[in-house]
Amino acid sequence: MGQQAAETAARAGVGILILTHRRLLVSQFTRELTAEGYGDRLKPAVDKGKKAPRPDLITVQTYAWFARHVNDLEKSAYQLVICDEAHPALGAQTSACIRSWVGPVFIGMTATGALIARHVADLFP
Repeated sequence: MGQQAAETAARAGVGILILTHRRLLVSQFTRELTAEGYGDRLKPAVDKGKKAPRPDLITVQTYAWFARHVNDLEKSAYQLVICDEAHPALGAQTSACIRSWVGPVFIGMTATGALIARHVADLFP
């Protein structure tokens, strides 16, 4: 499900940050997006104050990485953030980072709507 959304978004030509919950999935997204012809757009995260290497870049990272580096990112480089399997983003630190980042459109996808006492819809109003 996340892969299809990523490919659809990639065709839109905007800066995209894809977040997923495991390093293995970062590699999988990278492989599959490369196989589908988007490999030249895959770039490392853009540091605050730096210019994006291209306006339609795609960066793939984990939620843990995002929580550690959210304040170091050049937010204007990303117009869309795709949260794959969004239920891991329900943790206090990650959800606070997502809520603090105003500007891009966030799309949260999950097959698990509720996790413990929290709900994914609470993270993505």
